[in-house]
Amino acid sequence: LLSRQVRQFYIPPTVWWPAFRMAEAIGGYRISENVPAAFIRDVGCPVLILQADRDYLVPQDSARRLGAEAGGPSEIVIFSGWHDAPCEAVSSNALRFLGVHLRPGS
Repeated sequence: LLSRQVRQFYIPPTVWWPAFRMAEAIGGYRISENVPAAFIRDVGCPVLILQADRDYLVPQDSARRLGAEAGGPSEIVIFSGWHDAPCEAVSSNALRFLGVHLRPGS
């Protein structure tokens, strides 16, 4: 995602490379090791992936890739909306998903 963004906005490596290294030094981790598709393989519980159809930051194929890599059951919901914009579709789908997968007493 970061690599795609710097290319999309034509940010030269002389700007983004030092910024990435500084973020890694402050955060104490390597950005290249942050691979959501690899991490989600270790998630054994049901996973709900919500993706806005007009997300300007994260493409829909990212949601599909995460769903395909999930270690447990997954559901992908593409809803009408924008990146990080709260909407009824997010809350209603989250509640529905929890109602299906959350057992009383667990």
